[in-house]
Amino acid sequence: HEFILVNESKETITIQKIHSTCGCMVAEDFDKELTPGKSTKIKVNVQLPTTPQLFHKNLAVQTDKGVVPLDVRGEIAANSSMYCIPAKIDFGEIRLGETKERRIQIFRYDLSQIQFEKVEGQPKEIVCEIVDYLEPKVTISVRLIVEQTPLGQLETAVTIYTSHKVFPKLKIPVIAYVVGEKENQHLP
Repeated sequence: HEFILVNESKETITIQKIHSTCGCMVAEDFDKELTPGKSTKIKVNVQLPTTPQLFHKNLAVQTDKGVVPLDVRGEIAANSSMYCIPAKIDFGEIRLGETKERRIQIFRYDLSQIQFEKVEGQPKEIVCEIVDYLEPKVTISVRLIVEQTPLGQLETAVTIYTSHKVFPKLKIPVIAYVVGEKENQHLP
């Protein structure tokens, strides 16, 4: 990942050191001196385990004027052989009683056939359906039907199951914010 650090002050700032929360993350390729208005890119390389999981790493950019914290967050996908566009399904705000649809496309890095077994959404409010199976990509319709879902942030996932022997599934994060009917009504 690349961070862009901008000196918005009227003084020259010197980057003294960049500290990491673990030895698995290295920051490199950055200018050590930033005159007023100047910026620098900080390239961060992270060595991650291969098991699917969320990760959160921190960097601290130590300057002669103080410390600038940087966060690196993400999720190691369950499948390095397939990928999804978009990488996360965001339904935004949705009212009780409303249904929204998003379409995603699934690809294999090597452009081989995907050979789906099933597509599954959790909880039951998420309905998935393959709408276009034209190799090397597959288009999937994901519908969120909100009826008795608790109000507030909804974070779940859609899982794609395939017959691939090494990487049989891909988990795609889903987010939405469920509001009551009265909260989302507009006055004339």
